[in-house]
Amino acid sequence: MCKSSPLSITFIIVFTLTITGQSLHNTAPKPNRKQAELPEGIEVTIALARLGDLTRPTLRERLKQMRQPANLSNNIIVQKRVESENLQIANNKRVDQLKAALQPVLDYHDRSRMPIYVLWSDQPKAYLVDRAVLFITTRLMLITSDEEIRGIVAHELAHEYVW
Repeated sequence: MCKSSPLSITFIIVFTLTITGQSLHNTAPKPNRKQAELPEGIEVTIALARLGDLTRPTLRERLKQMRQPANLSNNIIVQKRVESENLQIANNKRVDQLKAALQPVLDYHDRSRMPIYVLWSDQPKAYLVDRAVLFITTRLMLITSDEEIRGIVAHELAHEYVW
């Protein structure tokens, strides 16, 4: 029994090192993390050649090709969402100003006909439903400037690219 004990311990150590991918004789230095993350010369050239033109218009065109056509909104989608949220639709002069302020963002994303509904709520939220309708709450409308809400809406529309 005592004679097999060193053999079994050796077996356990070798087995453990094999499973973890380590070696008893591994003396090679580990690569520096910065060196491993930063590609050099030819790798960068090959990657850029594969990606092609990285200008804004070209990237925008690629994103357009990736995105599916927008769903057509209908009153059923709107009604179901409003009922599920248990909120009322707001309609006043400030809502009309908000919709006018958001029009450039919608135009930029080729969603100029996307309906926008403002719902009465104390929670600041904006969300896109079924790639067809944009909902914004009155609280968000009140606490943000036009520039901020344009950014928020652009963010929501960006979800559509990876839908």
